Amino acid sequence: MKILFIFTGGTISTTLDGNVMKVDKDKPYALIKAYENKYGMDFSYDCYSPFLELSENNTCEHLDKLCSCVMKYANQDYDGIIVTHGTDTLQYSACALSYTLGSNCIPVCLVSASFPLSDANSNAIYNLHSAILFIKNKLGKGVFVPFKNTKDSFIKVHRATRLLPSAPFSDEVMSVKDQEYGRFFSGPNNELLFTKNPKYLEKQDEIPPFAPCFLHSHVLFLHAHVGMSYPTLSQNIKYVLISSYHSGTVDTKSKEAREFYTLAKTQGIKVFISGVENGNVYESATEFYTLNLTPLPLSPISAYIKLLLISSQKDTDKLYKSLGGDL
Repeated sequence: MKILFIFTGGTISTTLDGNVMKVDKDKPYALIKAYENKYGMDFSYDCYSPFLELSENNTCEHLDKLCSCVMKYANQDYDGIIVTHGTDTLQYSACALSYTLGSNCIPVCLVSASFPLSDANSNAIYNLHSAILFIKNKLGKGVFVPFKNTKDSFIKVHRATRLLPSAPFSDEVMSVKDQEYGRFFSGPNNELLFTKNPKYLEKQDEIPPFAPCFLHSHVLFLHAHVGMSYPTLSQNIKYVLISSYHSGTVDTKSKEAREFYTLAKTQGIKVFISGVENGNVYESATEFYTLNLTPLPLSPISAYIKLLLISSQKDTDKLYKSLGGDL
């Protein structure tokens, strides 16, 4: 087996300097060494780093670089690719990779950590071990995120396009409806065993993967909140995405909200609402179409990343076509 490690930074690549965590260019190799010391090394590997950055500083340029890099090596002689990444923007990069690779490529696993490698509380080695076993045992194609949450005794493996935004003050990684792809758990001899989630369902890819072209200035991403102030719509904005409340609702009654939606419609700007399921709806949602609001059954980050990619093609029908297991 041969694996490519792609290092991008994040907590998993940091050193604690006093009370400040800083990216350390030597830390990624320390991660591999720590893994070898614990589990041995029964595979060959190569390493590459397109950039090293704390993930909160990532931009669309970083997404372009990362996706172009992984796409280049995904068709070479590797059984899988492991991308080390920070947890703050893990979901964005995971989703971007999924939409540019699709779900029929070699397994690509993003590995992160809740604490630096030197911290006894770090889950870095657990997450890395799960990624390696996932690739070794050919447990899935496409992009995945194995991550052990602090409260769990098992490691969840998430489909990249199903990830939810992280909650404040929490380092937990969660999937939509808490339905991850599968789990690794300890067997009778402390070996990790994998079980596929029987409730997890996804469609086959209905459209080809996108070329990595993330035009951030064309998408305005808003989050529904009480007393919302609606921004000015600049000329370069093509789409507005509003992350809904948990019940798939947004304000459709206030004067400010209705004026914003009307202005967007007048300027030919489509407004999408993420996190909206089919089925029964609240009365407020019955006005979506009247107000130029289009519901999407995608997670907020998946909808945002897909819109970034679509904004260069102007084909919003692709939002409703499955790619990378998003639907």
